[in-house]
Amino acid sequence: MLLNTISIAFSGPGLTINLHDSTTLALLALIAAIFFGIVAVVATVLVGRYQVRKQHGQKQITYQILADRSVIRIDNEVKGRVKIEFDGRNAENMSLVILKIWNSGDTAIKVGDYLEPVIFTFEKRKVLEVIVHRMHPSNLIKPLEIQQFLQDNKPSPGNEKGFVELPKFHLNPGKQGSLQDALTLKILLLDSSGQITPKVRIDEGSIAKFKYIKMGSLLFVIAVLIVASIIAFILLAGYVSFTAEEPHTIVAALLGLLQRSQTSTFFLLDNLRGAI
Repeated sequence: MLLNTISIAFSGPGLTINLHDSTTLALLALIAAIFFGIVAVVATVLVGRYQVRKQHGQKQITYQILADRSVIRIDNEVKGRVKIEFDGRNAENMSLVILKIWNSGDTAIKVGDYLEPVIFTFEKRKVLEVIVHRMHPSNLIKPLEIQQFLQDNKPSPGNEKGFVELPKFHLNPGKQGSLQDALTLKILLLDSSGQITPKVRIDEGSIAKFKYIKMGSLLFVIAVLIVASIIAFILLAGYVSFTAEEPHTIVAALLGLLQRSQTSTFFLLDNLRGAI
C-alpha cells in the first residue's frame, strides 16, 4: 500500500529546475530552511517530552558547581616570606565554591523524605565559612535553621571540617510560569583544590550533578532524520531533473545550490521588498 502511494506520487510529469535562475535557487533554499527548521523543532519537542516522561514521579536533587576557584594562592618562591591569616588561622591557600541545588524531579521533596541530610564533602579542603548567596523563595529554610546552619559552618581555628551538612528543607519541583525552589551557597575553603562529593538518602529519591545537555537521544533523532533525508532525496532524484548550460551531476548540482543559496536568498528578499 505504501509503495503504491509513493509510486503514484512520483508518476506524474517531471519537474525541471534551472540552477542558473537566482529566484528559483532562493526559493529552494528558503523551502529547505523552513523544512529543516520544522524538523528540528519537532525533534526538540519529542526529546523534551521523553525526558519529562522519564522523570515522572521522581524525587531528585540536582546540584551545580557554579564556581570553584582559588581566592588566595602564594607562589613557592615567596611562600616563606609572606604570611596571610584568616580569622586567626594561617591561610596561604584559599578557595571559593559556589554551589546551587534544586529539585529537578516532578515530585516535591518533603522534610520527612530525608533519611539522611544532604552532605557535600570537599576532598583535601576545610570549610572556613558558608554564606547563603541566594534562596528562593525567601522562606525556603526557616530563619532559625539558617542561623544555626551558618554558625555550625563558621568554626574556630583548629576545629575546621571537610564537609557541609545542609538542614532538611522542603523542595518543590519547577512549575511552568513560576520560579523554581533553589538554594545557592558560597563556601570559603582552606586549600585550593579537591574533589566535591555529594551524599544524601531520600525516600525513593536521589542526587545528581547537573548536565547541560543529554546528547544521546538527540543524536539518535538527528541520525534518523539524516537517513530519512537521504532516502527522500534519492526518491526525488528520479523525479526532478536539473538543467544548466552544461551537464551537471547530482553532486555538482547540490554544490552549486549551496554556493549560491546565500546570495540568491538576498536577491529574492530584494525582489519581494520591491514588489511590496
